Amino acid sequence: MTADARVAMPLAVTLAGLARAHPDNSVEVYICFRRFPQALRDKTASAGSGKLEIHWLDLNDYDFSGLQIPKDYDTVLLPLLIPERLPEGDRILYLDSDLLIREPLTELWLFPLGDSAIAAVRDEHLPTFGVKTAVEPWVKLGLSPDSAYFNSGVYLANLETWREERVAEKALALIGCHRFAHPDQTALNICFADRWQELHPRWNVFPGTIEQYSSTPKPKATSDKLREATESPAIVHFAGPRKPWHWSFGRLPSFSQEWFELLAQTEWRGFRPRFGSAALKRWSVSLVRTAKAAVFPSPR
Repeated sequence: MTADARVAMPLAVTLAGLARAHPDNSVEVYICFRRFPQALRDKTASAGSGKLEIHWLDLNDYDFSGLQIPKDYDTVLLPLLIPERLPEGDRILYLDSDLLIREPLTELWLFPLGDSAIAAVRDEHLPTFGVKTAVEPWVKLGLSPDSAYFNSGVYLANLETWREERVAEKALALIGCHRFAHPDQTALNICFADRWQELHPRWNVFPGTIEQYSSTPKPKATSDKLREATESPAIVHFAGPRKPWHWSFGRLPSFSQEWFELLAQTEWRGFRPRFGSAALKRWSVSLVRTAKAAVFPSPR
């Protein structure tokens, strides 16, 4: 996992969900961080209820200057450095900080990677390289527009392969040369193009996907796996600008309620989002994106 002070509260909920899913055994968690004061880290870690063995890895010393990323966006690049900074182990299960973990992750952890370097869930919004905003310069990079594209919010990685292939170095070099909409995610997709394993979608489900496929009648293209994922998600990933802790979330009340139930087990119990200038800005951005998507739908 990776974090800075801005994601302390949702990270605490993710940890609370992980602890709830594994009540009878200790789970070892490594969190790489930047700009995250000790007091706030202690407050966040308390959400583990003593069931999680949490290790904090300070990466404030790493210099990301020269990369084509927005200001203060460097935290999302920290997963690329994990294989180099972890003391031991042959695999990791990476988890974003904005997750609702609803089931034990043992099955996911034991997934047979074989010779693959990574296993992840195909991105429902950006299923291939050729979709707009997935990998814009795919032609220059010699990639096929039909190659599958995964979401990097949840993935299982073979650390030995990552180290042997110097994935961090290659990924950061790509980000230094290209301006990607999703820098870390796209760089990993390029590094592992056509040689990653696809996980069942229930391990990384977007709220919008659940909302879409829970409608009546269901879309004709609904696959059995996607139906299973939306009906019984193991991990809900609040990807995108709308989060349960934002005033503008306003959808999937059941999962929002479940998220706040976990929040009540943390030091942020009692928090509720309020409408204000920040909320108005997020709502406006979300509205504009929805309108653009309706007028200029991405090719599939």
